Order: sequence, then C-alpha cells, then structure tokens
Amino acid sequence: YLGSAPTQDSTKKGLEDRQIKLGCVQPGETSGTFGDALRKLADQATYIYVDGSRYWYATQPSVNRLADERAERYHPEDVTEEIRRRLAEEAKHRGEFSKVQPCPPASSEVVDEPEAKLVILSPEYPHSAKTDSSAGRQAAAEILNRGSAGRNCGNMLVFLAADKTRLGDLDKAVRSLMAWKSIESEKISLNLTPFQASQVDQRLTSSDLAVKGRIPETFVWLLVPGQKRPEPGQAFPGIEWQEFRLQGQEWLAERASKKLKNDGLLVTNMAGSILRFEIDQVPLWRGSHVGVKQLVDDFAKYLYLPRVKNAQVILDAIQDGATRLTWEQDTFAYADYYDAIADRYRGLEPERRPTVELNANSVVVKPDVAAAQIEKD
Repeated sequence: YLGSAPTQDSTKKGLEDRQIKLGCVQPGETSGTFGDALRKLADQATYIYVDGSRYWYATQPSVNRLADERAERYHPEDVTEEIRRRLAEEAKHRGEFSKVQPCPPASSEVVDEPEAKLVILSPEYPHSAKTDSSAGRQAAAEILNRGSAGRNCGNMLVFLAADKTRLGDLDKAVRSLMAWKSIESEKISLNLTPFQASQVDQRLTSSDLAVKGRIPETFVWLLVPGQKRPEPGQAFPGIEWQEFRLQGQEWLAERASKKLKNDGLLVTNMAGSILRFEIDQVPLWRGSHVGVKQLVDDFAKYLYLPRVKNAQVILDAIQDGATRLTWEQDTFAYADYYDAIADRYRGLEPERRPTVELNANSVVVKPDVAAAQIEKD
C-alpha cells in the first residue's frame, strides 16, 4: 500500500502485482487468491489505477468507477434498444435461411411468405428449458398464429430466444459498453489524462468484444414448431414445439440453420423421389394432378410437411422428378397446364428437362395418368 501511494511527477508509478502478492502471501496460502482480490479491487475502487501489471493509488477518481456509476444509471429500455441494434447486425448473416428478422414489434410485422425465416425474439421474451409458458414460447406462438388474422406460411418460421438466466450477463456487458462509449465521447470535457484516455480506449475495445461474445451465449434457444401427420378422417393434431440449445460462437442464423439441416428440419435441396413420397403420404394430389403453386403453398403452410428453404427447392425437385428415366415408377410428370375441355395435359413431355414455372397453370401429373395420355397419343 505504501509503495503504491501517489507520488508527484513519478515516471514509473505503482508496484507490480508480483510485489504486492509477495508482500501479502504467507506460508501455506495461495498467491492466486490475492491476484483475484487485486483485480476485484481495481474494478471497484474509486482511486486505484492499473496499467499492465502495475497498480497504484491516485488523488483523481478512477475512470473505472465513473464507468460503473454510469452503467448503473441506464434505463432498461436503453439497454434493450442497444441489444436490438446488435441483433439487427446479426440479421445480415442469414446462414441457410432466406430471411432473418430480428425483434419484430408485432406478429403482423413478420411477413407471410413462402421463404424460410428465422425470427429472433426481442430480449423481453426469454425462454427457459422445458418451460411451455415462457415469454419466448408465448411470443413465438403469437407470431406463428399471426394474432387473430391467421398465417398461411407458418411452416416457414422458426424462432430464436434468449436464455433467461444468461440475459443478466448480457445486460451487464451492454451497460458497461454504453458507459465506456459515453466516457470516450467526453474525453475533453472530463479532462482525462493521456493514461486515462488510453485506458478508456482499451476498456471500450474489451467491452465491445465482451458484448459480441455474450450475444451467442445468450440467444441459444431455437424454438421449432411442428405437427404430426393427420390421419385420414381425423381432425388436425395440435402444434408440437421442439427446443434446441445452440452452442458455438458463429453468427446466430448460421448456428441455427446448421442445427436444423443436420436434424432434417430445414431442407435446402430435395430429390424428385422424396417429393413424390411426400405428395403420396398425405396425399396432396387434387384428383389426377396438383398445381405447382398449390404444392409450394402446401409446403409453406402445413407443419407436418418438410420445411423447405424457399419455393425454388420445390421447383428443382419437380424438375428432377420429371426428367428421370424411371418417372413412371418413382416420381411424376410435369405439364404446362391442364386443358379441361379437351381433358388432356398440354406440354406433357416426360424425360425431357422442363422449365418448371411457378404459376397458376403448371401442374405435376400422376405418372399413371401421364403414361395413359402418352400411350393414347
């Protein structure tokens, strides 16, 4: 303590941490205990300073204390707004999702379209493991149902929520970052010394890195809606939610899409034979065919069907199925449209690579029906 007392115009202030530990530790004690105490003292004391491994007292209050006082005064909404801003930066990295939407203010703000979307819930709606009534689960259900308006593309949505217990750590890190930002902007008015200004820069950098690290540690709950395939003649079963705890330090959407792809919950490409299997299972046929647009709408709407990245996955699967040599046994045929008056499919050319159009006319045709027309011709 005496060695670290302030001295006028000293070129090399303070004591090294090893000197302080040597002056404190007694036989049988662990020096690491005093190292922890020293770091805690440097964070909390008003008049103690640290530069590398040297510590000393000064007559001017420490900027650490000033930052702590400012961090405590921020309104929770200001902290939440900063987290939202950070999540907006995360949304620029989409992974395998067609879109990432952070912190929608209302369920109606989540656009109803046939593209796989990750909705990052605002920090006001955290989730806890195996808790059906958590704020995160309720917010996800509200968005999925789109309030009372209903949603046509519910199978395109998955949700990411913050962990309730880790949210406090993120809150603390964001408050510290905001405090150091404010001090950095007031360097001149606060009359900081060159050393204090350097300390502010260092702490600002470390605080920013801390927030970047805390966001993936906090937003870890992936909430995925699903549904069992309905039995013929029975009512639709209720929605079943799956929750996955994500790990790693990648961008949020990249972690989420990787997990979904590995578990078969997000399909980025589909074989024609798989599409035929899914059409037959429900079935999705409307008579002897099903419209391409109708098929895209079905996959976007029904939670018991595979979740595809976008409509192009279905179009590519149709093209793959229609060009196979074994289309009569394994897949289907494709036609430009069905001529009801002539009762025939126009543009029906199996085994050739068609340009699959997403419109109200193009259709996927049952293989036996298409084969019968070809035989008749």
